[in-house]
Amino acid sequence: MRPIIRGAAPTDAKGAKIIFNHYSEARGHLKLSIGPYCSYCERRLEYGVQIEHIHPKSLRPDLELEWTNFLIACPNCNPIKNDKPIIIEDYVWPDLHNTYLFFTYFEGFVFASKTSDIKKAQAMIDLIGLDRITINDPLIDGTQTDERQLYRFETWELAKRYYNQLLENDTEEKRGNIIDLAIARGYWSVWITIFKDDEDMVDRLINAFSGTNYHYFNKHQNV
Repeated sequence: MRPIIRGAAPTDAKGAKIIFNHYSEARGHLKLSIGPYCSYCERRLEYGVQIEHIHPKSLRPDLELEWTNFLIACPNCNPIKNDKPIIIEDYVWPDLHNTYLFFTYFEGFVFASKTSDIKKAQAMIDLIGLDRITINDPLIDGTQTDERQLYRFETWELAKRYYNQLLENDTEEKRGNIIDLAIARGYWSVWITIFKDDEDMVDRLINAFSGTNYHYFNKHQNV
């Protein structure tokens, strides 16, 4: 899960804080700030960008228009989390923690890393169903709509292929193309896991995705 910096609430041309009349008005500002990626599963959202209220607006109407209560979510993560009551301290959050440390990625799967807060990491996985397994067979389930695990697996295989190609033919053009592909596809944590031993690619991935909290990656101590 990519750690992010949401940044301060957006302001108008005169520097005054923008007051949203509806939370949907924050969508463009969020995409600019943290990129058009689900804050939880990390898939790139060409459409269907949903504003996710950390504290559900049905339970905390006082936070319905509050910038610090907004993240971006996909059409799977958002409804799964739905209006569950949230105690912030029970989970790890991409805008509050170095979430890269709390989750391990392997192929299409996500696991809670063995840290002191493994329970909080697992609680986040459970909250959004991040470990659901896709049945990629229309003869078994033709109504499958949760393809997060499948997309992660496809991205994992793609990243591995490009990693091996880079080992065989390391050029500036190829490095740039890999970053362009990562940006277009999403799943930052998959790419940075595959390229974790390549310091230059780690730098590029940290800087290429809008809103990545680069403060956590000083000299790549945690990568």
